[in-house]
Amino acid sequence: MGEVVDLFGDKAVEKSAKRLAIEKLKDFKGEVNSKNVLRQMPNTMIGDIYWVVLDNAAFIVTDKRDGKLTLRRLDETASISTGITIFEMNKKIVSEEPLFDWSDTEIVNGIEDDFGNWITGTNNEFYLLYGKDIHYVTLLKASNEVGNCFKKLRELFKDVGQIISIDFDTIGNEKCVEIWIRTEDSSAELLYLMPYDQGLVEF
Repeated sequence: MGEVVDLFGDKAVEKSAKRLAIEKLKDFKGEVNSKNVLRQMPNTMIGDIYWVVLDNAAFIVTDKRDGKLTLRRLDETASISTGITIFEMNKKIVSEEPLFDWSDTEIVNGIEDDFGNWITGTNNEFYLLYGKDIHYVTLLKASNEVGNCFKKLRELFKDVGQIISIDFDTIGNEKCVEIWIRTEDSSAELLYLMPYDQGLVEF
């Protein structure tokens, strides 16, 4: 049978705001490697919530009949146990975090490398920077120099807000970057950076 991994032991790694919000839910039980492992666990109950590593997402047990579990993936609009959505919990957690430390060269270099790999992997000419709640939309054209793309993005944010965190692994298989910022009016707002070649239409 599968085992639940201790999320708070010595091997715990830095987690995204979404992951931290999930862990605060009162029905959160731990982490499993896959949904198949979860389905083999004998003591699960309806309402239990687990983080599934392979899916990089949380799942809730919605039914249990004849030993078979029905699982539902939790999205950011789900309101479970607490009466507020996962997105709202994310925002509250991020609002209490410090700003990104640009003086830490090791972390900055790591972000630059991740960004370069992301740009190379998505391989689009145009990208969209979108912040729904702050009504922000900017269409970006990628430079041939990946390093310049990151520098220009940093310059762009000076007019938007101060960066709190940049997460390259937040939307499952979607090629989207999650960027939390602090503005003059808000302690935490979410922007998405996404490939946008398919969003442009010639007419």
